Amino acid sequence: MHLIYSHKIYFANYNKHSTMPYHQPTSQVVSLPIDTKQMNNSWKRIHIGKYSDGGSVSSSSSSDESTKPVHSRQESQHRQFNSGNYNNKDYINRNYNNSSNNNDNRKKKQHVAIDCEMVGVGEDGQFSSLARVCIVNYYGDIVLDLYVKQRQEVTDYRTFVSGITEEHLTSDHAVEFEECRERVQKMLKDKILVGHGLKNDLSALGVSHPWYQVRDTTKYKPFMKVRSKTVILLPRKLKELAKEWLEQDIQHPDRPHCPVEDARAALSLYRTVYRNWEKVVDYNMNRTTQIQNMQKGEEKTSE
Repeated sequence: MHLIYSHKIYFANYNKHSTMPYHQPTSQVVSLPIDTKQMNNSWKRIHIGKYSDGGSVSSSSSSDESTKPVHSRQESQHRQFNSGNYNNKDYINRNYNNSSNNNDNRKKKQHVAIDCEMVGVGEDGQFSSLARVCIVNYYGDIVLDLYVKQRQEVTDYRTFVSGITEEHLTSDHAVEFEECRERVQKMLKDKILVGHGLKNDLSALGVSHPWYQVRDTTKYKPFMKVRSKTVILLPRKLKELAKEWLEQDIQHPDRPHCPVEDARAALSLYRTVYRNWEKVVDYNMNRTTQIQNMQKGEEKTSE
């Protein structure tokens, strides 16, 4: 479908007495056929080019490493992921360009992305219980990957979606829920948390995180869709966003979801627009501070 847009053409002219250009509109009107789909794609490319960080999340292990459960990997690799040495510089920075600005590098260390998988408990598996937690750093490297032992009987492993089996949750590498939560809390402290539908993940973990440190791709307006005939914004599926914004295919119907892959996809989406997203957060934080100061002033006046 094509729409016809009318544009006034501006020519740059130069004043004889000045080196500064000025724009003078002409009376000429030109009608140009514009493909709306092409226009949206062009806008997206401009948006990505302007607001992305120019990097990409590592996906070298997206096919084999990320889909293999922890207990089936080599023991040394498991210790590397889950030994608690989250701040090992050699591990976190192996993809870091040494020519980058040190301040920018420190900021990147503050970002992690998370994704969780659930199993069903209760009658017909109608209730969800945390079964696996994966966290990756700013470069997409796995820094935590835990299976969680279940307190209740699992009535639906949801293997076709979660990829989880009884063997995963009863292996020697599975941990108690309390240990999992403690390690996640330690990992998230003072970090910018990226993810898709973080409310569900944090609720399953039983932890909270400051709103100004949360980057949820279900709530960032450019990633949302408008309900027809209304102005209400609704979240979109991570699979759709990855295809549209990253040109990546994830969550294939012929295999279970991979939490590492999903965390990396959410992180890549954030990195695509992070400059603009951070401006929005900065504005909200400044506005919140202003309102709080006004309220404090009103309280003092009333006293």
